[in-house]
Amino acid sequence: MDFAPNDLSFIVNPAGPNTAAAPNTITVNWRFLCYDFTQGRWVTQLNVTIHDVRQVRFEGTGGHLNQHPIGSKPVGRWTPNAGVTSAGSWQSTYASGVASGDELILFETTVADVGPCQGPATFEAVNGVRFGGLVEIDGIVRGPITSNHNSVFYATPAVATRTKATSSFYRQLTGSPFIVTAASLVFGGLNDINFNWRPPHQTHGIGTDVDMD
Repeated sequence: MDFAPNDLSFIVNPAGPNTAAAPNTITVNWRFLCYDFTQGRWVTQLNVTIHDVRQVRFEGTGGHLNQHPIGSKPVGRWTPNAGVTSAGSWQSTYASGVASGDELILFETTVADVGPCQGPATFEAVNGVRFGGLVEIDGIVRGPITSNHNSVFYATPAVATRTKATSSFYRQLTGSPFIVTAASLVFGGLNDINFNWRPPHQTHGIGTDVDMD
């Protein structure tokens, strides 16, 4: 079965109580098509068994580095993740996990329709989990990153502006800067500072919290 992953692209917000009520699910109607070279056209497959649809994490995405010793980066899930097409389509809902970053969607299917695509097939696509619109806070003094992230200094544009203004005002008052120790990851989501994919810092998921010394 042919599949064009470049034609599939969607972004879902990280799950959790601190994502500003943003949707973290998406419902998809999958249609499975086979290219029939004898007819020179795509033909909808009416009888496809989906054995499994699962997510595989991409380490090193979403600002998370790839040396987490405890567990692995949480990924989203499909419900249902198995079934049979009806009238050429199959509906399933993806729910994101708490961590931002890219994920591989892996399909395992069997086509029962008579034709060149009959039999088992495995194919894949990619989706992104991210809270968009965050910017890197510049013009500040940063503390060392104690967690396994390449940067924890992103925020909404408004919070970034206020953080820089506060830093400048503090320097005028005291002659020395305050140090920003953590804000958010580039795409938001869980900032797992203890290397275990658990809180604290769960309120840093949308770029509105900044920690400072």
